[in-house]
Amino acid sequence: FDPATGALSGTPINSDVGVHTVVLEASDANGGTSNQSFTINVANVNTAPEFISTAITNSTEDTAYNYTFSASDVDSGDTPTLAAPMKPSWLSFNASTGVLSGTPDNAEVGDHAVVLTATDDNGEIGTQSFTITVTNTNDAPTVANAISDQTIAEDSALNFQFASEVFN
Repeated sequence: FDPATGALSGTPINSDVGVHTVVLEASDANGGTSNQSFTINVANVNTAPEFISTAITNSTEDTAYNYTFSASDVDSGDTPTLAAPMKPSWLSFNASTGVLSGTPDNAEVGDHAVVLTATDDNGEIGTQSFTITVTNTNDAPTVANAISDQTIAEDSALNFQFASEVFN
């Protein structure tokens, strides 16, 4: 309230939803007063859910990735429904726990777009979009074509050439 201009101003937030009684009092220099009371009804406006978790944007090949995302809604009674409409195939999503998890392999090295949503009971949608960067790890060579056992006579020279495709 600005007594110089008589302006009553403010911006209500969600916790102010409801009926509020306002009493204005005017007084004169001789001590006389007069009151005026009225109510202000702050109507609820549906607010989209907001994410309260911070996305994990880095992962390493052959290492488990795990991100639990969560959202809240300031609107009384609204419970957000969580979803993962865009995620790489190596990740799975549990809508009841909000857990996004998986283990990327060598084919997943690089960047992967993810979009997570939280939808309230009135259809308002909050969106969290981010990129997961999967970094490479060194993979040890593997045996692709095993060498069969060899036999050599005692006191004989061994001369054996194995194929180049024995190891990957």
